[in-house]
Amino acid sequence: ANHYIEVTKNPIYNDEKEVIGICGICNDITELVNMREKYERLSLHDTLTGLYNRNYTAKYDFDNESSLPCSYIVCDCNNLKKINDKYGHKAGDHYISETADMLKSIALENTVVIRWGGDEFLLITPACSEALHEKMLESIKFWRKEFTTAESSAGLAIGGALRKNLEDSEADVLKTADERMYTDKEIYKKECCRIS
Repeated sequence: ANHYIEVTKNPIYNDEKEVIGICGICNDITELVNMREKYERLSLHDTLTGLYNRNYTAKYDFDNESSLPCSYIVCDCNNLKKINDKYGHKAGDHYISETADMLKSIALENTVVIRWGGDEFLLITPACSEALHEKMLESIKFWRKEFTTAESSAGLAIGGALRKNLEDSEADVLKTADERMYTDKEIYKKECCRIS
């Protein structure tokens, strides 16, 4: 474990205002540093999944030329409330955790996976080609087909958008990804209703 010491030094002067020595005080600030790191981690991470939380986007900026093209993929767990009501919150938490694990497993090395809200996730991949963006979307869709749960209406709605220039605001690109996710959710609901 790391150990942190804060050292404060002050000069000692004689009557002629000449420096004749230094007085130093050492303080062990290990506990303070560890608590600061813990609170920083808690402020940026979701405790259930270990993923970054929404606060991450306020601290880290993808609104720059070097991030372009930048992939934004929004995912939403379908029918989480129904699962919580029918099987309990432990089952709902498991559903969220499994989704988080899947998203981490398909993410590229430079992808940031964020638990955006209760049952929503956001994947941001800076410097991402259109081909890699599409590959990630396809990987998530493939996983969605393979995902099995006791509740047949569970699943994942997916929407993505690729920001290619700074003229398109990050908010507009996120809005497009979100709209595509809601369209996907409606299609998924119709398919579930047709099957059951």
